[in-house]
Amino acid sequence: FSAKSDLLQGVDFRQCLESAHGLFCLVRPSSSPDSRTDNVVFVSGDGHRALAPLTVTRDDPHLALLPDNSVLIVGGTDALSGQRVNTVERVRTSSTQLEIERLPDIPGPLRWGHALVVLRDGRFMVAGGNSARYEGCEAPECSDKTIVLDPETGQWAEGPVLSEPRASATASRLADGSVIVAGGWTS
Repeated sequence: FSAKSDLLQGVDFRQCLESAHGLFCLVRPSSSPDSRTDNVVFVSGDGHRALAPLTVTRDDPHLALLPDNSVLIVGGTDALSGQRVNTVERVRTSSTQLEIERLPDIPGPLRWGHALVVLRDGRFMVAGGNSARYEGCEAPECSDKTIVLDPETGQWAEGPVLSEPRASATASRLADGSVIVAGGWTS
């Protein structure tokens, strides 16, 4: 998959994530520089391709690989209005087609700069973020909250509180299953 530009002609690759079964990429048609139609393309290891449109066209969402090799597409900015979105979509694949499932939106205010991490049990956590329209992290726009979604049940639950509000951080799951949230802006 190192030469992804050779896999599909006529599209601009936005973001990609590799799974055990192939490569998931967010793409836009390159025929029009103003095109805002986002699609997900999956290219399997044997070269089969599947393409499906996202339910919400957006820039800069987070991508995360779940233990079942499905992919989450979380948040971002609406490509048409420029507004942040709390949309969550799950992409599953068979050898020839994609299924895009809309999951419940991230609850609460629209945010940018939240961190995303998949937990050991297959749920995922959204941590921190900023609801203001500027870089940085000042209360009350910057959050110290975490929320966890079980993609199987579609239920959100409150998670642990961060030691301080944080935006544009990174979150990583450690070998023991605990999560570290580091970097970014703090108050």
